[in-house]
Amino acid sequence: MKNTYYHRRKYHPMAQNSKQRLGNSVFSMGPYTVELAARKRLAKDICELTFTRPQNFQFIPGQYIRFHFQGLERDYTLVGARDDSRISICVERFENQGFLARLFKCKPGQRHEISGPYGHFIYRPGRRPSVFVGTGTGVAPFAGFAASGVSGYILLQGARQSQDLIYRECLEKNSKTYVPCLSRDPGAASAFQGHVTQYLDQVLSRGEYRFYICGGRQMIQDAWAL
Repeated sequence: MKNTYYHRRKYHPMAQNSKQRLGNSVFSMGPYTVELAARKRLAKDICELTFTRPQNFQFIPGQYIRFHFQGLERDYTLVGARDDSRISICVERFENQGFLARLFKCKPGQRHEISGPYGHFIYRPGRRPSVFVGTGTGVAPFAGFAASGVSGYILLQGARQSQDLIYRECLEKNSKTYVPCLSRDPGAASAFQGHVTQYLDQVLSRGEYRFYICGGRQMIQDAWAL
């Protein structure tokens, strides 16, 4: 995901090199050929796609892979644990989006070329409470964190309606405080009625936090402006 920032307000652009150092190890970036193994509908316009995992492919939860198709490149965050036997992403359908529309509709058995992993949007434990803020498919890195055992965080998950709260079960289970923020679902009594930025501004207790924010660019800009 391009629009990801972490707690120091530093933007991490896509890596351009063919190798990346993670800890004390250097992992090859591919390219790899992967095959779609499963397709699962998460919400009306969001699907989780699970692919075969290339041999010796390693990643840290929060990182993303890059798809290559006819000169196009698209990035998607990995949503599973680092030791899963397969790799998964979630994609949202938009009208007339070329490769994205093709990826959303692809069937098991279809092959794709990827490279990666890339990115620095990874969990870094510290003394300050962690606050995860995600909207739409922007919760993908947090799902990867939770699947890998990260817990005790505050999570603000933004969506239009309650049925759009993807990965809610695992995210809520591992959280200390889980707050669904719904902008178009006044009937959801247990949710905060409004945007995640409104919750940050009006409800979240003042204090020192370590923020991880992922989602649309405007939401991120609005959050950092508070």
